[in-house]
Amino acid sequence: MKNIVLLNDTSFENHHGCNIVIENIKRNLEKRDIKLLATNPIGIDWKKNASFLNNLNQSDGVIINAEGTIHDDSDYAYSLLEIVNYTNKPCFLINMTYQNNSEKFSELVSKFRKIYVRETFSKKELIKNNIDSEVVPDMTFYALKKNYVLKDKKKVYITDSHDIKKSEKLYKIAEKNKITFLPIIAPFEKYSNLNGFFKKLKFNFFNNYGSFIEKSKTLKYKYKRFILVDNEDDLLENIRNSSFLISARFHAICLSLHFKVPFVAISSNTFKIESLLSDIGLNKRRIIDIKELNDFEKVNRKSNFFSKEELNKIEDYINDANKRIELMFNEINLIIENNDAK
Repeated sequence: MKNIVLLNDTSFENHHGCNIVIENIKRNLEKRDIKLLATNPIGIDWKKNASFLNNLNQSDGVIINAEGTIHDDSDYAYSLLEIVNYTNKPCFLINMTYQNNSEKFSELVSKFRKIYVRETFSKKELIKNNIDSEVVPDMTFYALKKNYVLKDKKKVYITDSHDIKKSEKLYKIAEKNKITFLPIIAPFEKYSNLNGFFKKLKFNFFNNYGSFIEKSKTLKYKYKRFILVDNEDDLLENIRNSSFLISARFHAICLSLHFKVPFVAISSNTFKIESLLSDIGLNKRRIIDIKELNDFEKVNRKSNFFSKEELNKIEDYINDANKRIELMFNEINLIIENNDAK
């Protein structure tokens, strides 16, 4: 059996989209008889993680799950990339958006055995630095583990954002327009440090007692959001059965595309949503400024449908995404096998 380690395990973010990404990486490794020896949680310095380093020594390769990290010269992102200088094992960058990084980043990225970016804008960024990469859509586009039954497509949903202030604005818009608010935060089941432990305690407290506190006084959004968290199946069922989704979350947009649910998106902290829509061939009108939601009815009228052409493009994109994901893991598997044979 081949062995691999994974850097930047984003399932410790307690975010449904990230959980699905990590689960789909594991599913693809298992399918190819590759054992995942260890993961290093997001935000944790792998150089100080003795258990991870020990497993790295026993492994046949390293995968970095690069989602949402390799942009704007982040110190944390650079520390992830440094593993390519630490080990002689084949290293792979997958699920990456690459934007606004300096030359010191491209020097490290160029040393990776294979580089897979989530969208074309990132590929173009790397081409500027003479680095070759392949476009393989986000891991959330991999076939879902189960079917979600279509029941009653009447509800409109608004998701949260990675930015808590923007999330609060979206929550207030949802309240004003009597729209169901759907945070993509997952129940806090994992933590990798003391800060994560306290987040778990906070989540459990407000999830259990928040409704009671809210009756006696106004509960701030940063606590109220914990009451609204769904488990993964409920979240996916809600998106499956929504008539229209408004979201500032990249992964929520990916999941809405799985179910062909019409959406509008609010830009995130990178060009990933813009590039995703460009790659599919969807109109840029689906990306709006949050201020446009002051006239929700207008937004709803303009965008709460897909044309037949759009539906065909989405279908083609998802089918192609699954083929590309399978090919990516086949390539990783082959490289590891050939490296072992040397």
